[in-house]
Amino acid sequence: MNELYHDESAKCMALTLLMMPGPNPGSISSPMDTEDSALAGFYRQLDSLREDSCVHELLIHGNFDLLAPEDAQIFAYERCLKGKRLSLIANWSSEPVTCRITTDLADGVVLAAVYSDTHPSETMLLRPYEAFAVLK
Repeated sequence: MNELYHDESAKCMALTLLMMPGPNPGSISSPMDTEDSALAGFYRQLDSLREDSCVHELLIHGNFDLLAPEDAQIFAYERCLKGKRLSLIANWSSEPVTCRITTDLADGVVLAAVYSDTHPSETMLLRPYEAFAVLK
């Protein structure tokens, strides 16, 4: 694997797994053993995100819809409940991919993202291993 994307691929997988429905798995451990690791803050953010009551309720009870079922490189879905929507978009490849999502993500709140400068839109170029969660 290209060393350039090592952290991004780990973050992409962690964010994707964390946003899977089911009982709270508890804390997600960082793969790095150092406290000053760039990944440590990201994993702490994921732990607190999963503990959020609104996110938890959406993951457990929200209606599930795939957003890009025809695209093998992108895993995208949303869960809807009581007027709230939680969307996850992930590029699982080491190549940039154009993603077209029919749901409006632009005015939602980015809860977590592999890249800190992610700006969701209906059509966007996802960087290698880019993943983000949006609450609307």
